[in-house]
Amino acid sequence: MSGSPSALEIRNLTVRYGDGGAALEQVSLSVRRGEILALIGPNGAGKSTLFKTVLGLVKPASGEVVFAEHFSRATTGYVPQMAALDRNLPFSVMELLTLNLPRQRFWFGGGAHRQRALAKLELLDGAKLADRGIHELSGGEFQKVMIAGALLRNPRLLILDEPSTGVDHAGTHMLERLIIRLRDEEALTVMLASHDLHLVQLVADRVCCLNREICGLGPADEVLDNHYLKGFWHRKL
Repeated sequence: MSGSPSALEIRNLTVRYGDGGAALEQVSLSVRRGEILALIGPNGAGKSTLFKTVLGLVKPASGEVVFAEHFSRATTGYVPQMAALDRNLPFSVMELLTLNLPRQRFWFGGGAHRQRALAKLELLDGAKLADRGIHELSGGEFQKVMIAGALLRNPRLLILDEPSTGVDHAGTHMLERLIIRLRDEEALTVMLASHDLHLVQLVADRVCCLNREICGLGPADEVLDNHYLKGFWHRKL
């Protein structure tokens, strides 16, 4: 894995708030093809900001994000934090998945688009969820649906922001297996942010400790050991 070519390069990235304070400061990071890279850090550390900058949703004050050949924002799937999503909308899973597909804005769940959505659900062992209301789903089931939606873009890079938030113990185990499968069987590069260090330890190839700057970067066991021993929330490793 250490010799793998990059999927993208984040170079000297600085992002500022409206008041001029730094959300990210001089962050440089290479994301390797075929790896699971986990970001850890306290609330407000800049993890979601980094993801949104990679996605082009936030403009940096300086620095750049450079995608390698065959990688781009168009080939990046994104699952935002569950807290940012309204699960009380009166949609079925299939309606949600087909809502924004081309030529499908007002006609839910028919034809080729339904088959595409079903194929992604089946890939994640979630076909039985297709006709259920999204308000009926457990946290783990809903995350499975959101990942299926991201896979409809046929991505090469998948970004997961706090995927285990609101997910019970069984759902977290399902996510662990699913994330590893997406790397190993679907050849995806995965970036994820999580406060669940058990999840991070089980799935990540490398871990990046972020607190506006990079505080540590390396193999999961090594960086997490440093996190526990030195308390990187409060000072740099």
